[in-house]
Amino acid sequence: MAAVAVLAASGCTGGGDDQPSTGDFRAGGCQRLAPDVLTIARGAVKLGSSASPPQDVRDSLAAAQNRIRAAQPGLEPDLTKATDALVVLVGVVRLRSDTHTYVPSLGGELRQAADQLVTICAT
Repeated sequence: MAAVAVLAASGCTGGGDDQPSTGDFRAGGCQRLAPDVLTIARGAVKLGSSASPPQDVRDSLAAAQNRIRAAQPGLEPDLTKATDALVVLVGVVRLRSDTHTYVPSLGGELRQAADQLVTICAT
């Protein structure tokens, strides 16, 4: 649970350097998801209050989303709801970015969805 506190205290407030490592995630599906969950958490922080997400963030979110979607069929049942929520929110951020209707509050929602997976997975 210390990893969760670190993510909440620094990763989601803009620091990002003190996020848990992939080694802090439990074995199995969590371990497979860890790099992408952390990438999304960092991307959500970078979104900040910008009215238009930077292209590099959008690209990293898209790549992480695709890898999580590909991993979903083999995940443990306790990860299904949280990964579904994260994949959907990344999709919303991407769509709203592409249609120039992005609102900064989506970054906070994305951080919360990533935090939920960290809470489930981090030891």
